Amino acid sequence: MLNVYAQDTWNAVKVFDFDSEDAGNVYEMYIDSVGATDGNAVFCFQVSTQKLIKTDSKGNVIEVTSNPYADHTIYNGDTLYITYPGVVVNTTSGDTVLRSYGRYICRDITASSSGIYVFLFNTSRGPSIVKSVLTNEKIFETYYFNGFCASKDGVYIFESKKYDDVKCYLNYVDVKTGNTVPTIHTISEPKGIAEFRGSLYVYSLTDRSVYRLESPSETSVYSITELKTNSDPVHYGLDGRKIDPSVPGIHILRFPDGRVNKIVVR
Repeated sequence: MLNVYAQDTWNAVKVFDFDSEDAGNVYEMYIDSVGATDGNAVFCFQVSTQKLIKTDSKGNVIEVTSNPYADHTIYNGDTLYITYPGVVVNTTSGDTVLRSYGRYICRDITASSSGIYVFLFNTSRGPSIVKSVLTNEKIFETYYFNGFCASKDGVYIFESKKYDDVKCYLNYVDVKTGNTVPTIHTISEPKGIAEFRGSLYVYSLTDRSVYRLESPSETSVYSITELKTNSDPVHYGLDGRKIDPSVPGIHILRFPDGRVNKIVVR
């Protein structure tokens, strides 16, 4: 799990410029972890000209093919893709994984070992939702969805607070606890977000570049079970008094070696 930083701004570090005539047509970016046999990420760009363009971690194009699935993900080795009007199909078995219903239409999908998640667009008044397919539970709702990706323990979701909002928000939803941590990032027009080996990568349509998001502070969000696996620091509250490690809230940790850290216990 990546550490998530509450109410703070991610640092955006440019990885490479996407030098392609279709750079302005990208509507989704993901990382092919299966193809990363040399330890480097393989970046996959889906473009509106119905092409799939793959590059190495320096932006060099290594393959251009037709784009077989407009919106898809991989779960347990199977490709799941969305067909019109919002039906999710498993290409291996041919089974229908999810069928849009009522006013909600499935517009996007992501998956990891934590589960399968879909973005259901609300065609009438009211917020759209992000839902877990495996548990049938709503995990997030938003009016201005800008993309998402699943990680080992949760889901990262881009959104705006209003249509013309200049601030860009990146929410982390811990699917085990149901907690949501909102943060801010500075990338303009994000088109695709992916996690690869502990880092988040985002494509900016504005300057046609891939960025890596870096955490800006030391205020990490850990579960209580994660804390128990670390060394044994002394926990203090904001008033300077010792507190039990399981008490929810902001903790100041002082380690035996003198290190001090600030965390949020959920």
